[in-house]
Amino acid sequence: AGALETIDVLINEGSAGSAWSGGALWADLEVQEKIRAFVRTGGGLLGIGDPSAYETSCRYFQLADVLGVDKETGRTLNSAPAKTVPAENHFLSHLPVPAFETFVFPAGATAVVLAAHKKHVLLAANETGVGRAVYLSRMESAPEQARALYRILGWLARKENELQKGCSENPAVDVAFFAGVGKWIAVNNSSAPQQTVIYDLAGKKNLLSLQPYELKAGAI
Repeated sequence: AGALETIDVLINEGSAGSAWSGGALWADLEVQEKIRAFVRTGGGLLGIGDPSAYETSCRYFQLADVLGVDKETGRTLNSAPAKTVPAENHFLSHLPVPAFETFVFPAGATAVVLAAHKKHVLLAANETGVGRAVYLSRMESAPEQARALYRILGWLARKENELQKGCSENPAVDVAFFAGVGKWIAVNNSSAPQQTVIYDLAGKKNLLSLQPYELKAGAI
């Protein structure tokens, strides 16, 4: 419990039965309740892959009530229901998510499906108490996925308004601001020309164009 008091967002990522996901640890009701209390009182939970997965009782994801989704393993009569039409106007709508059959389905009325493939949930958001939770089917090493993760973490921490400060809209362009010396630097990490909007530390927008692998710098 002490560790949870020092963070805004807890991430549980990995395949079922692995050390990363937690395996049999999720049979511990005390662990479950501490995380439920963390989210209910304002914390954020991001589950990737098979979060809290352990085959026991009537659930596969032991924190299905927090995440808002559960996974069908062939041991129950559940199936992906019709409520898998992605929401269009959520803060996390339209994020890039790899499409594959997850056998994950909404497990509560409050779950908001944000991405789906053949009625299988790929991305979903849920709110419980004053906290938030997100289920993400897979995380890949790509600029677009890193940007999606950044947005998810901002939503979970209730810091949506902070996301458009000191950043670039284009995942191919990285930007860093150095307030101590009053400088910014941006680099195009791709082999193609890129155009992006960058936001300064006050949230002001500026349009920037860069040639392949070009680096530009300026004053804040």
